[in-house]
Amino acid sequence: MILSGADNKHVVISSTTKLKFLADVIYLPGFIGKGMGVVSIGDLVVALGLFIFIFELFTYPLMALKKKNEK
Repeated sequence: MILSGADNKHVVISSTTKLKFLADVIYLPGFIGKGMGVVSIGDLVVALGLFIFIFELFTYPLMALKKKNEK
Protein backbone atom coordinates (compact mmCIF):
# COMPACT_ATOMS: atom_id res chain seq x y z
CA MET A 1 0.00 0.00 0.00
CA ILE A 2 2.78 2.44 0.90
CA LEU A 3 4.91 1.41 -2.05
CA SER A 4 2.01 1.97 -4.45
CA GLY A 5 1.52 5.54 -3.16
CA ALA A 6 -1.95 4.88 -1.73
CA ASP A 7 -0.90 6.06 1.74
CA ASN A 8 -0.13 9.79 1.86
CA LYS A 9 0.82 9.78 5.56
CA HIS A 10 3.69 7.28 5.44
CA VAL A 11 6.73 6.88 3.22
CA VAL A 12 9.36 4.18 2.97
CA ILE A 13 12.70 5.00 4.62
CA SER A 14 15.35 5.64 1.99
CA SER A 15 18.80 7.21 1.74
CA THR A 16 17.16 10.66 1.48
CA THR A 17 15.30 10.31 4.80
CA LYS A 18 16.77 12.90 7.17
CA LEU A 19 15.37 11.91 10.58
CA LYS A 20 15.42 8.11 10.48
CA PHE A 21 15.37 7.80 14.27
CA LEU A 22 11.84 9.28 14.29
CA ALA A 23 10.49 6.63 11.94
CA ASP A 24 8.02 3.92 12.96
CA VAL A 25 10.52 1.11 13.46
CA ILE A 26 9.46 -0.66 16.67
CA TYR A 27 7.35 -3.70 15.80
CA LEU A 28 4.45 -4.54 18.14
CA PRO A 29 3.65 -8.27 17.96
CA GLY A 30 0.36 -10.02 18.57
CA PHE A 31 -2.65 -8.34 20.16
CA ILE A 32 -0.51 -5.40 21.35
CA GLY A 33 0.02 -4.30 17.77
CA LYS A 34 -3.64 -4.57 16.79
CA GLY A 35 -4.54 -1.41 14.90
CA MET A 36 -0.95 -0.20 14.65
CA GLY A 37 1.76 -2.69 13.88
CA VAL A 38 4.72 -0.36 14.39
CA VAL A 39 5.44 2.67 16.56
CA SER A 40 8.20 5.26 16.80
CA ILE A 41 10.22 6.56 19.74
CA GLY A 42 8.09 9.72 19.61
CA ASP A 43 4.90 7.66 19.92
CA LEU A 44 6.28 6.02 23.05
CA VAL A 45 7.34 9.36 24.57
CA VAL A 46 3.87 10.83 23.93
CA ALA A 47 2.19 7.74 25.44
CA LEU A 48 4.43 7.95 28.52
CA GLY A 49 3.69 11.66 28.89
CA LEU A 50 -0.06 11.05 28.68
CA PHE A 51 0.20 8.27 31.24
CA ILE A 52 2.11 10.51 33.68
CA PHE A 53 -0.32 13.39 33.10
CA ILE A 54 -3.40 11.24 33.77
CA PHE A 55 -1.72 9.57 36.75
CA GLU A 56 -0.90 12.97 38.29
CA LEU A 57 -4.37 14.26 37.49
CA PHE A 58 -5.97 11.45 39.48
CA THR A 59 -3.47 11.19 42.33
CA TYR A 60 -2.96 14.90 43.12
CA PRO A 61 -6.58 15.54 44.21
CA LEU A 62 -6.37 12.50 46.49
CA MET A 63 -3.16 13.80 48.07
CA ALA A 64 -4.70 17.26 48.52
CA LEU A 65 -7.72 15.73 50.28
CA LYS A 66 -5.50 13.72 52.62
CA LYS A 67 -3.52 16.84 53.58
CA LYS A 68 -6.74 18.79 54.11
CA ASN A 69 -8.13 16.07 56.42
CA GLU A 70 -4.91 15.96 58.44
CA LYS A 71 -5.17 19.64 59.45
